[in-house]
Amino acid sequence: MRSLPICLWIVCSLLGILGTTVITKCTMVAPGVRTHRTDNDFLGLASSQRRCTKTVLMYWCRDLRSAICDPSCSGRLRGFFAIFVKFTLLLHLPLNGLVGFVFSLVININYFVLLAHGLPVRTTTDDLLLKQLRTSIDIFPHSYVGLFLSGALSNHGVHHVFPSLPRSLHKWGSDKLRKFFPDEYRVIDNCSQLFALWVLRDQQPEETVLMKDIVKKAEGYYCKKLILDLVSVVILCAVVAFLPPVRITEYIPSIKQQH
Repeated sequence: MRSLPICLWIVCSLLGILGTTVITKCTMVAPGVRTHRTDNDFLGLASSQRRCTKTVLMYWCRDLRSAICDPSCSGRLRGFFAIFVKFTLLLHLPLNGLVGFVFSLVININYFVLLAHGLPVRTTTDDLLLKQLRTSIDIFPHSYVGLFLSGALSNHGVHHVFPSLPRSLHKWGSDKLRKFFPDEYRVIDNCSQLFALWVLRDQQPEETVLMKDIVKKAEGYYCKKLILDLVSVVILCAVVAFLPPVRITEYIPSIKQQH
């Protein structure tokens, strides 16, 4: 029973030093616009970890606030029910399952964020719309499958310019940006460009990299990036595999008595 605190301490320590490709740091690339990059030093990773934790807690607090402040009784009930179900499921997962779930979220979210904000243009401008276009990328904006699998993160330029636009109209938004901002709108339209963006996702070049030149820019980086990503995934899988299948609810007296 004493193994849970020790395991949690080990997991928290590993999160601070593992996988430089899956933990990101927020960086200001233009006034009022932030993007993300990876850090290789321990202090940078620890700082990123604190920010990620703060973000998660912030969204949890927003969920609770939304449930409390919902004007309708049915809305409040739905909100509290959703919060109850979420934490009930998480607390009943075994420790290795819970950590695996968290790792998968971190990997997916950070990869999508890094790709969606990759290779930002550092040319300064006072135009807020141009700032958004220069620090975000649309990936296969006409693909409904990509939109579904990424949770609309694939159309990040459209999302930033039209934040309230429903997903069903993202294709329309992409066509409008392509028409009115042909030189500023950054979009990935083929698999070669996507693979190159994946390789260069954590770079912050001083010069502007055009999407048509991205494949040539990625030459020489493919093997190194593939090895680093595979090593990171193997380490994370090993951590999950060696964690004990104990449940946190076993350490909560009230829940333990019910069982």
